[in-house]
Amino acid sequence: MNVLSKAVNAVVFHGGCLIGRLFRADYERKARRGRATGERMLNKLLRRSRDTEYGRKYRFSEIRSVSDYRKMVPVSDYDDYRDYVRRTAENGEQGLMTGRRINYFATTSGTTRERKLIPQVMETYIPYFKCICVMLSDLLPILRERGVPAATAKGFVIIDTVGQANAERQKGKVDQGMVSSYSLNSVKYFLPLFTPFPAALLDGEGIGDPRYLKALYALRDADLKYASAVFSSSMLDMMTYILENWERLARDIETGTLSPDAPVSPKARRKLERALRPDPARAAELREIFSTPEKGPVMSRVWKQMSILVCIGGGDFTPFTEKLHTLFDPGVRHCHSLYSSSECTMGVALRLDDPSYLLLPDSGFFEFFPVEDGETKTDRILLPCELERGKYYEIVLTNLAGLYRYRLLDVVCVTDFIGETPCIQFAYRANNLTDICGIHLTGRHLADTVREAAQAVDTRVLDYSLYADIGAAAPHLELFLETERPLDGEERQAFLARFEEALGVNCWDYGFYRENGQIGPAKLRPVRAGAFRRYRDMRISQGASANQIKALRLIDTPEKYRFITAEEDAEA
Repeated sequence: MNVLSKAVNAVVFHGGCLIGRLFRADYERKARRGRATGERMLNKLLRRSRDTEYGRKYRFSEIRSVSDYRKMVPVSDYDDYRDYVRRTAENGEQGLMTGRRINYFATTSGTTRERKLIPQVMETYIPYFKCICVMLSDLLPILRERGVPAATAKGFVIIDTVGQANAERQKGKVDQGMVSSYSLNSVKYFLPLFTPFPAALLDGEGIGDPRYLKALYALRDADLKYASAVFSSSMLDMMTYILENWERLARDIETGTLSPDAPVSPKARRKLERALRPDPARAAELREIFSTPEKGPVMSRVWKQMSILVCIGGGDFTPFTEKLHTLFDPGVRHCHSLYSSSECTMGVALRLDDPSYLLLPDSGFFEFFPVEDGETKTDRILLPCELERGKYYEIVLTNLAGLYRYRLLDVVCVTDFIGETPCIQFAYRANNLTDICGIHLTGRHLADTVREAAQAVDTRVLDYSLYADIGAAAPHLELFLETERPLDGEERQAFLARFEEALGVNCWDYGFYRENGQIGPAKLRPVRAGAFRRYRDMRISQGASANQIKALRLIDTPEKYRFITAEEDAEA
């Protein structure tokens, strides 16, 4: 690392850590008085938007309390904002939803029904920035514990920086793009100071699938200290890519050239290869590491000073997190970063290795529908201070950018409290349900059941997805399963038997209908190794952002069904 890079790293880590401790203390102080903080935030949002078209429609100027707000403003979904969004996005109209200027529309991943445009204002990014600083206050002590100076703390940033950000810049229109790419795009030219990547890679011009180049430059640098991604699935995907392509990557490091089939244009190739230098010593070291996996966790041998992984890893991402940690030494810590969506930055992880997040009482106004037995109870709505530990709730959000009492469709579990504010853990999407014979199976039911079934055959489940065949003579469930090792016939029967038994316990209605013959026996359909990764690659090739692709837990379209059935293991 050069002097400038060391200086900038030292300033960012030490300065960010100091500021992060102040933000952490402020969040904990506000959390202790969460109800008053939330009411002040609501009053602020209503006051500044009372003269908007939406605010006049629902008489924001007459609202004096939370009770008034609930009486006068209905719970909403995206359809309630569609026309406002269209008018702002296409015509540049302002003052329709919020009193602040909408400067950007975040595009959602489009995994459910349609790609949505979520409004963003400048204040949207303040909670995000504060959470990043809180994360730095966790990273610096870990680096110190492992004897790693902050000045040399370059990291492996797996987050896509060249995706859909700024995808549309047309006169009279508001910019659109993936919010995760957009946030990094604004600082991408500084990223070479913190990462092993050259500016030419971060430009994205002439770059196809960026995994090859990111893996190449990351492997060249033996001194990386941390790795960051949006989700643990993305990080595992990158590590798996390295494990599958290490021979080609080692050859390119040895020669200082790019492979002939590298996904880059001729112009980008020339630019990158001018700066590459042969490194036969590092190539030889990598060959020895990858060819002797029995000597210990391979990625901790590739990067001996790797200290912390930063990515969301709870809920649906737990199987990816568990597999990811087998590639690193037990001393490598996990920061679950922040709980965020295109609509709002909702929580920050205050403890390492804990996938719970403190709800941020000043990043919006939050309400919650109780969820009981997988059903959202919309006849009651609660404030954060009224929630209970161990119970599940669906978030209803009033955000900083013009969404009011908006059903986010995220279901969370309350794990703890700081004062009047809950710590929450993402559980599943409320609209990601499998409906069979009127029974609603949720992501929670499925995750708990798969985990118990895997214990019956002593194997690790890498990924899974569920399909409800309601058109069959006897409606039944089909579980598409990828395991760490192939299951033999006896193991498949044991897994399926335990799956049926556990699902009947976790979802009482399912057990009742199975016992009475109204639902047929479930089927287990093993898939080939890497099937779910290939689905992810297909989504990226179709234009989806790698930062936003989540686990394929539900087969709910003919396209998904055709893909996954084509991936079945013919030998199983």
